[in-house]
Amino acid sequence: MRENLIGADRVAFFERVLTLAGDYGARGQVTISDTTKGLASKNSVKHETDVLLMALERFNYSIRGDLGIVIVARPSGGRTDEDKFLAECAELVTNGSDYAKFTNLATNVLTMPFQNSRLLQVADLVVSITTAMVAGHTEYAAPIFGPVRSTLRSDLGRIGGVGLKIHPDYSYVNLYHWLLGDEYFKRGSAGITLPMSGRPFSKDPSRY
Repeated sequence: MRENLIGADRVAFFERVLTLAGDYGARGQVTISDTTKGLASKNSVKHETDVLLMALERFNYSIRGDLGIVIVARPSGGRTDEDKFLAECAELVTNGSDYAKFTNLATNVLTMPFQNSRLLQVADLVVSITTAMVAGHTEYAAPIFGPVRSTLRSDLGRIGGVGLKIHPDYSYVNLYHWLLGDEYFKRGSAGITLPMSGRPFSKDPSRY
């Protein structure tokens, strides 16, 4: 694909993939954490665990009243790394978090070889494009972000904190407005108008 599917052809292919996924009910969810900031949960010991925990919270909430399964790409470091990762996941699912008990998960987190799952490949596309946009690397990501944004989960008219979670919100909440078009940010039972003055990126998405 790197050599033979480039430029407009690559954009068209990705758009078709994302459109098909959406037509069949696929919904995206991306969780990003700034590793220079503190952790979101006291149950996390590192940022990778923190991101996984926030993602599990949102997935568990999204399927309330039903049961779901979480499948992740098999870690690349071999069986030892995979076993360690799955043990960490099992502990998270068992203990829950400050905001969720994972009662909607039918089993512990499972792994699958990345090349064996089209869904994992689509998920990688959604996460990669969204992360590039958040990081300001828009040259290649921007032409595809529209279809990606259309797949992201929303609730009560906003995507920020739902289909896209950027931790910490204090630093990045205004990106929900510039990148996603959100008009407000939900904090508890209140809605705060975006962009928020006095917070980073209050004027545009390129100036912290």
